[in-house]
Amino acid sequence: MTLHREGTPTILLVSAVVVLINAGVCYATANSLVMGLTLLITISFWIFILSFFRIPSRVHTIQEGAVVAPADGEVVVIEEVQADEYFSDRRIQVSIFMSPLNVHVNRKSSKRRGTL
Repeated sequence: MTLHREGTPTILLVSAVVVLINAGVCYATANSLVMGLTLLITISFWIFILSFFRIPSRVHTIQEGAVVAPADGEVVVIEEVQADEYFSDRRIQVSIFMSPLNVHVNRKSSKRRGTL
C-alpha cells in the first residue's frame, strides 16, 4: 500500500499539529490521563488521515461481461440521464457514494472494454 502524493501536504501538516498538540499537553500538565487521552485522540486522527490517502494494491480479474467500478464505495444510483454539459445525448449515470472510510482514488482502465 502506498499513499497518494496529493495527500503529502495534508499528512505533513497533520503530523506537525499532532506533535505540537502532544508536546503542548505534555508541557502544560503532568496528568498522565490527560496526556494519554490526548495522545490517543491525536494519533487516531492521524491514522484516519493516513487511511484517507491510502492507495491499496488491487488485483482485477477481467471477465467477459463484468463491470468494474472506478472507485470504492456503494453504488447508489444507476439511471439514464440527459448529459447536456459534455454530450448532447442520453447517457447511463452510475453514482457511487464514498464515505470517509473508503479509498478516495478513482481508477481508470488502460484498455477500453466497451460502454454500458
